[in-house]
Amino acid sequence: MAYDYLEAIKCQSVSASKAVVTQCRRALQNTCALNGAPNADLIIQIDDLEKRRIINPTLKDMAHTIRMIGNWGAHPQKDTLKEVTYSDASEVLEFTGEFLDEVFVRPARIKNLKTKKGIK
Repeated sequence: MAYDYLEAIKCQSVSASKAVVTQCRRALQNTCALNGAPNADLIIQIDDLEKRRIINPTLKDMAHTIRMIGNWGAHPQKDTLKEVTYSDASEVLEFTGEFLDEVFVRPARIKNLKTKKGIK
């Protein structure tokens, strides 16, 4: 998961927008798997995280947005060409960072502080 996100950052530095959103989508799917989501389509995995309160409804919406734009980067569209701009990629990258922060970083920081202060 971290590797995919770090690769997305590298891709953004060379304006590889479709690669950015595709790697962000991969980071999202790996995050779902690491959090015990079923081995299913990403849409189901995201919904599962929200049902189990690992993410809130706003993060669920953010995740589905990342998923959909990531799909544009990864899959040719039959009915219409979806352009992924540098600006789109920047927003997806920012959203992905925020998503990862909420799922991994903040809970770890809270746990660390509680442990440090002897709070259960």
